[in-house]
Amino acid sequence: EIVVGARRLRLPIDLKERRETIQIPLPSEPRYVALDPEHDVLKLMEFPRSGEELLYGLSRSPFALERVRCARELGARADREAVAALFRAARRDRFWGVRIAALATLGEIGERNPRLIARVAALAKGQKPRVRRAVAWALGWVGGDPALKHLKRIVATEESPYNVGMALLGIARAKKNGAFEALRAEVGRESHREVLKQHIFEGMTMLKDPRAVTLLIEHTRLEHKN
Repeated sequence: EIVVGARRLRLPIDLKERRETIQIPLPSEPRYVALDPEHDVLKLMEFPRSGEELLYGLSRSPFALERVRCARELGARADREAVAALFRAARRDRFWGVRIAALATLGEIGERNPRLIARVAALAKGQKPRVRRAVAWALGWVGGDPALKHLKRIVATEESPYNVGMALLGIARAKKNGAFEALRAEVGRESHREVLKQHIFEGMTMLKDPRAVTLLIEHTRLEHKN
């Protein structure tokens, strides 16, 4: 798919050889090029594009997987324009998968720019549970005391045990004082397929706190079997 001026062109490419060079005559330099924009072909693809093309694809491509790809690749830029576009996508994209991809990239950028933490946390408002889970993941990736404040609020207020578990993993990843106590306090909370306990015990392995051994042994007893 190629955008030249105001025109959007769909051009089929017929590949016959293992290695080929394809030339496509155009009236001017394209604003945007996408190979397999619907991602119908199973492949490994290296296709570097400019930041301007990625911004265009994130905001204007009609294909959700292409918008996901643009959102993830914008993490290499991390400039003001890219960050603004990712926040817009995280708030308003019509497909939740793109919103999650934008949040994942914002979390990775936030690791280098902690000033984004409050804005990332605010993106959970009014979102589907799986998008709120991506907010928790992003905050956990950033870490630091400001992120921990929001993660603890998620643990205290979030209804979805999957999201609580993701927030607890973020708390464990930060390895701050009180992390073990925060995880241990939630062990008794019931959840679907014990997903919350799975996250808690995974977090305890990150902490490597010897106090976890007794708790883990206790939860291998027969009475804890589902």
